[in-house]
Amino acid sequence: MVTMTNSKWWVRKLGEGPWSVEVVVFHDQPHFEEIAAFVMAKIWGRHVFPGIENARVEFQTNGCLPEEFTGLSADQILIQKKYLAIGIGRGLLDEHGVDSPSSAHLMAEILEVDQKPELKLLLNFCKRVDFEGKSMPLDPHSWLNDRWDNCENDEGLTDVFDWAVDGIHDFLAGQIKFQQCENDFLRTGRIIEGPIRIAIVKSDIRKMNKWIRWKFGKKIDFIIQRKSSGNTIIFSTPSTKVNFTDVVRIVRMQELRKRRFLIPMWYKLEVEGDCPQCPPWYYSKMVMSQLLNGSKSTSDIEPTVLTLRELAGCIILAASRLSKKCEEKICLKSGCESYRIGLLVCRDKQRNNGSLKQRDIKIISE
Repeated sequence: MVTMTNSKWWVRKLGEGPWSVEVVVFHDQPHFEEIAAFVMAKIWGRHVFPGIENARVEFQTNGCLPEEFTGLSADQILIQKKYLAIGIGRGLLDEHGVDSPSSAHLMAEILEVDQKPELKLLLNFCKRVDFEGKSMPLDPHSWLNDRWDNCENDEGLTDVFDWAVDGIHDFLAGQIKFQQCENDFLRTGRIIEGPIRIAIVKSDIRKMNKWIRWKFGKKIDFIIQRKSSGNTIIFSTPSTKVNFTDVVRIVRMQELRKRRFLIPMWYKLEVEGDCPQCPPWYYSKMVMSQLLNGSKSTSDIEPTVLTLRELAGCIILAASRLSKKCEEKICLKSGCESYRIGLLVCRDKQRNNGSLKQRDIKIISE
């Protein structure tokens, strides 16, 4: 087995590039990691493999190099014929017989992008399914094999290959966006400290909330993300102790109050889904609940009139009972600010002492 651990082994093997490419050659039904290597070259390798973005793709049914190049090695047909072989021919990008987990790892080393954080998940996945042989039925690697098994002609092979290329390309584009979240947060984000921690950020990146949870973990209770359009999403995290229904009701109430609309009874403002009395805010209840002021599928929703500070204030108000417990044995009702916003802990106390009556559940607006 050839060891490929020394720096720039490809230079000693082929000399300094770049190496122009007009055709990329795979064996029939190429593996996931081989297609991943091709996608990586299209994204990061145009300076190393000029022409790769427009290169023709060929499949060799016998797993060998094209017959017209008999007597030439894979490295020779790259230099002399501008044919790049991936996964076959014992050449630059054939992991068989060398000390490398996959052809994707070889490509990453040649392009000098193997340390890019956006490639970490993909390279780890390629190592697991190809080098370690640990694949699962719902892995994209397994889906690709299932699709290969159902191909009936050459046109079908091309369709499946293009499908895999598009999927891997989109995944990597998403990972690049994920890594860009840090710059966006450093530029526009902040953390509000208190009885709870709220992350606030202005960003159009859809993965921002996932990056915040990855970066800060259980230290964050809520995330408020405002897009450039002004539309805003509030996310809860699984670790928060704040009742999200309280947040939903207070935000909708404050939205109506700032718009100078009539505030209905509290129970009408905590409904899941659309709220007829407060159309700007949609409540999606799940483990990580969301309050959406518009989304990708509902781009026509009017942006909220509440500022980010006011939205954070709504969450802090909903969490007020976590930092200051109610000491009253009997609910003070309208004499207490919490009663006016219908907190669930207040209703529990009212039920326990028998003071909750139909006439008491009407919200008193300011």
